[in-house]
Amino acid sequence: MTPRHALRHLQNLFPKQRPPVPVRYSHADQHLRLIRALPRPSVIAVVSSSKIFLDVARSVLAPAMGSRHELRELYLATEDVSAARSADVVFCDSIAKKRVRLAKAIHYSLLAKDSVKYVVTALESYRL
Repeated sequence: MTPRHALRHLQNLFPKQRPPVPVRYSHADQHLRLIRALPRPSVIAVVSSSKIFLDVARSVLAPAMGSRHELRELYLATEDVSAARSADVVFCDSIAKKRVRLAKAIHYSLLAKDSVKYVVTALESYRL
C-alpha cells in the first residue's frame, strides 16, 4: 500500500503481477466543522499511538482551533488516556479508539473507507 501521490515513484520497485496498491486518506472536513461550530472556547484532545499522527493532527486542526481553543495531544505510549476525560472533544486514531472509552471520542480513520475496500479486493486477488 502506498499513498496515491507516491505511486509513480514506487511502481518500478514491485513485480508487475503484484503492483503497489494505492490508498487514499480520509478528509478531516467534518472534524474541522465540528471544532468551528463549538459555541464556546473548548479543550480539544487528540489521542494516538503515533507521534506522526499527532503532528499531522496539530497542523490540520490549527486553522479551526485558532487561539480560541486549546489542543491537548496524548501519546498512548507515554501518557494516561484518562487525561482525555476533561476535554470537550476527543479525536482518536483506530488504535486509540479501542483504549479511550468515552462517548465523546470521535474516531478518525486514516484511510478512506472506499480505499480500504479497494485494498482488500486487491490483496485478495494477489492470493490467487
